[in-house]
Amino acid sequence: MTAATICEVALAMWTAHAADWYAPRLPAMQETCEQVATAADERGIDRVLLISVAWEESRLRWVTSEAGAAGPLQALPQLWCEGGSVEGCDLIDAGLDAWEAWSERFNGHRFETACHYNGGNVCGRSSLAYARRVLDRYHLLFDELVEQHGDGC
Repeated sequence: MTAATICEVALAMWTAHAADWYAPRLPAMQETCEQVATAADERGIDRVLLISVAWEESRLRWVTSEAGAAGPLQALPQLWCEGGSVEGCDLIDAGLDAWEAWSERFNGHRFETACHYNGGNVCGRSSLAYARRVLDRYHLLFDELVEQHGDGC
């Protein structure tokens, strides 16, 4: 299944509740979604999962938080970018680097990885809720993809 197809299904599901508001933003969100999916797939990371992370982090937008997290995966440049700056940093790769580091630390356990991706060394109450949201979104999207297109996400 192509990244474009996965992203079309994801965005249809996740933006339906506010379709008019999202409508002018969808082309950029689709492009960002495909970039995340393709980069994740190239590294052997579950692209449906990382699209779900990017939705939770940024709604698939190129934004910077008050804490300085940047890009669709909200990577912290000071930790994941060479030189500690967004300048010259591939923020999708930086987010994937962070995901891979936490995943390795927690032996690929998705819930623990998501929790620590959000909370760092401390997996507190808000990070637990974040991990639940990411994995719930992941499972709903995966199930919808299988229903619409068969297995093979």
